[in-house]
Amino acid sequence: MIEGLLKIKFGDPMSRDTRMGPLARDDLHDNLTNQLKHLPKSYKIVFQRTEMKKPFFPITVIEGSDETWDEELFGPVFQLFRADSEAHAIKLANSGTYGLGGSVFSASRGEEVLDQIRCGIGFVNEIPKSETPFPSGGVARSGFGR
Repeated sequence: MIEGLLKIKFGDPMSRDTRMGPLARDDLHDNLTNQLKHLPKSYKIVFQRTEMKKPFFPITVIEGSDETWDEELFGPVFQLFRADSEAHAIKLANSGTYGLGGSVFSASRGEEVLDQIRCGIGFVNEIPKSETPFPSGGVARSGFGR
C-alpha cells in the first residue's frame, strides 16, 4: 500500500496527471492536523509523506486497534486495522458511527466483502472518491446514502 501511496502525484488539480490536489481551505488542513495530534494512545502514525506542505495535506497512514476512534477524517488519511479473519475485518469496518466512504483491498473477494460494509460509497482496490455526475452520501452520522 505504501509503495502505491509514494507514487501518487500531487499538484494542480486542473492538471490531467495530478492524482491528489490540496485541501480546499486552510481551516480543513488545521482541523485534520489537530485530529491527528489527538490520536487515541492505541493508534500510531506508520507512514507520512513529509514533503507535502500546506495547502497539501501529507498522505498519512495510521494503524489502529479494535478500539473505535470515532472521528470523521476529511483528507488523505488511511486507517489500517489488523484483523484475524474476514468476519473480524467486517466487524471493525462497521464499528464506527460514521459511514461516508469505504474501501476493500482484496485479490479475490472484494465485492463480497464490500457488500457487507456499511458505507455510503464503497470501492474495491481504490480509494473512495466522488464522481461528479453521480449523487453520493454516507450512512449513519455521515448522511443518508444514495
